[in-house]
Amino acid sequence: MKRILLGLLLSPFLLAAGWAQEPELVSESWHLILIQDQPMGYGHQSLLRQEVDGEPRFTQEQVAEFRIGRLGSAVEITVRMSVVEDRVGQILSAESEMVMAKNPTRFRGVVADGYLRGSTELLGRETPVELEWEDGVLSARGIEELTLLLIGEGEGATASARTFDPTTQSIQTVELEVGPAEELELGGETLPCTLVWTENDMMPGVRSRSWVDGQGRLLKSATMVAGGIEMVTLLSTRELALASLLADQPVHDLFAATVVQSNRRIARPRQVDGALFRLKLRDPDLGFPDPGVDRRQQVLEESEGEILLRIIRVEPPAPMSLPMLDLPEEAAAALVPAAMIQSDDPALVAAAREVVGAETDAWTAAKMLERWVYDHIDKKGMDVALASAAEVFEERSGDCSEHAVLLAGMCRAAGIPARVVMGFEYFAGIFGGHAWTEVWVGDWCALDATNGFGWVDATHIAFLNGAFDDDDAGSNGFVSLGRIFGNLDIEVLELSYGDRVVDVTRNEAVPAVVEGRYVDPLLGFSFEVPAGWDVELSDPRGMSSEVAEIEAPQGPDQIELSVQSVPYSFTLAELVAQVRDEGDPPPAWTEVARHPAVRFEDPRGEGKGKTLVVFLDGDTMIGFDLRWSSEASRRALDRLLETVVTGSAPAGG
Repeated sequence: MKRILLGLLLSPFLLAAGWAQEPELVSESWHLILIQDQPMGYGHQSLLRQEVDGEPRFTQEQVAEFRIGRLGSAVEITVRMSVVEDRVGQILSAESEMVMAKNPTRFRGVVADGYLRGSTELLGRETPVELEWEDGVLSARGIEELTLLLIGEGEGATASARTFDPTTQSIQTVELEVGPAEELELGGETLPCTLVWTENDMMPGVRSRSWVDGQGRLLKSATMVAGGIEMVTLLSTRELALASLLADQPVHDLFAATVVQSNRRIARPRQVDGALFRLKLRDPDLGFPDPGVDRRQQVLEESEGEILLRIIRVEPPAPMSLPMLDLPEEAAAALVPAAMIQSDDPALVAAAREVVGAETDAWTAAKMLERWVYDHIDKKGMDVALASAAEVFEERSGDCSEHAVLLAGMCRAAGIPARVVMGFEYFAGIFGGHAWTEVWVGDWCALDATNGFGWVDATHIAFLNGAFDDDDAGSNGFVSLGRIFGNLDIEVLELSYGDRVVDVTRNEAVPAVVEGRYVDPLLGFSFEVPAGWDVELSDPRGMSSEVAEIEAPQGPDQIELSVQSVPYSFTLAELVAQVRDEGDPPPAWTEVARHPAVRFEDPRGEGKGKTLVVFLDGDTMIGFDLRWSSEASRRALDRLLETVVTGSAPAGG
């Protein structure tokens, strides 16, 4: 998804180069980049002319800088491209630079003797690139000329062309169709223009719209970057374009726009062994990616824009020893180093061998590597756009995709076939875009270094495997995956915990107050509500971990109940280190329902304060957060805590 988004952000600018005859700078333009009407960056395009050995050379330069939000973090991305062509429009060389993490990825290539030959460079390491060249491949300038010719033919005129994308080092097909003449309101002016439909084989079936004036200037474009999200570019001035990235500008949270709110809050999601989901597309015409890419998944029913999907947690069919011999073709391909999964990086190889040591069971070794990656990435966050395995190994930071590519690289380096899987994972009331890893240990089995449990639960819904590999299947999969982001609803129908199957559509599976007790049947958790206090259940479709508010009979006092899944390795000591500020009163260690607990007291003065009591029940952290203005409320919390009952597995219902 990230890789495809970058290509789409730049593709509208293929129409933006100009032809005005000037000595050096032939033409330039600036564009605002917007998502959901909010500026997120800019694009700048220029065409330059120079003489080389008496022959004219044209250099087309494109720059895009943009910033997106991801769960409160701002991710900054810069993409630069440069293409040099001769006077008749034949491409001679190309360069690109993408900055999506700390280290830029650079490409340089030259066309000669029927090939484009060059290399990509990352972390000082060069990887050769060789692409068989085609006659008639057009540059941006060539696409603009073709577009102007088509507009001259009138509405309905069509053409197909091949063009080169330096960021992916690929030759792509562009289909053009001229639409009607229109008028566009832009910058306080009414500008005559022509609508042009564009389809790129990166996203077959998805047509972008471009509004082009009589000089070939791109006035506006609208491109679908995900199933329900459209990106718009507008011709602008340099000042307005650059202002889009000023520090005081709001950042559009692209992640929040693509999450799927769950119809049910799932208790202990990392312990779900089986699940039944109904998946529905808001726009059925865009179609589903193939959910059969994962052996955990089975489509039970399918109709237009809707599938009934069962997922089960699986483990290896039998022990598999290292080193592996006579691998099937698919598994052998998942041992090959890739541009994003540098499993031949010397430092990465040495670390993988040290972690695995003398272990000969492949599944055990893979789980050791999963745990190592979980611990190694100690700066976990959403502020890295996209980093390769070698970068993640060095920088030790990133989100799920960084965990996934590093684990894939470490496994391959240890002789275990591995590939990156992408789809959705449930957490805190929503299904969010997620990446994890599959390893071949006699069959494909899933691990998730972001969680570090040693397994993948059945709330992981897979739509793409082989992501970030160098073959075409990964790129095409990104396209299909992009169609469902912002275009999907997920209904939870059934959950299995061990041998127990729970129909979550029944009321018995929903938290409720029964005869004065708050009861969560799936979590196996209950307590007695203080006399006279009212319980308001939270919407299970929210992203918050809060599940209920318990209001005092009079006044503003209330207890917020929160439930959150945590890694098994998580400790209350880690929690204390995370939340306690210097100068805060020391917490008190206590017990709740025989579980170790920690109590924080924060007196606010004048008879007001805050009391937070947190304890762990397996992989679940439960917290009671009291805002009090009287000692009676503090005593009510103490009585409540004495009545708590928990279970390490769901019970009742």
